[in-house]
Amino acid sequence: MISARLFHLSSILLAVAVLGCSSATGTVEGTITVDGEPVQGVEVIYQCPSFSAEGSGITNSEGHYRVFYGRGNRDLPIGEYQLSLGIMLPEDSSGASGKLHKKVKLFNDNSRSEQVKSGNNVIDIEVSKGSA
Repeated sequence: MISARLFHLSSILLAVAVLGCSSATGTVEGTITVDGEPVQGVEVIYQCPSFSAEGSGITNSEGHYRVFYGRGNRDLPIGEYQLSLGIMLPEDSSGASGKLHKKVKLFNDNSRSEQVKSGNNVIDIEVSKGSA
């Protein structure tokens, strides 16, 4: 029974390593600016396409964010991540309803990827108003 569990665990670890995101982790933080100015309330989303890992963080008043993964505010597994931004906007243009929806924007309508390495990763994101 124990050897079967060890085999299963070994198989999972091997699959994770082959897929590009592993059990090693890294912290991810940075600043989001639009035309050089920090922006508050922007969600930065990190998704690992080869493994079901996703982390996100929201910018503070200085534009700083820290990415959290899963419950317990864990760090991201290392690997290649696709980045996108989410911004909460009113459902209608007047904002009268008070309801919000999230608009997710890929950078310049193209996919942007970043490599998360073991340890501390500082990833600053600059967006221009023309591409936001």
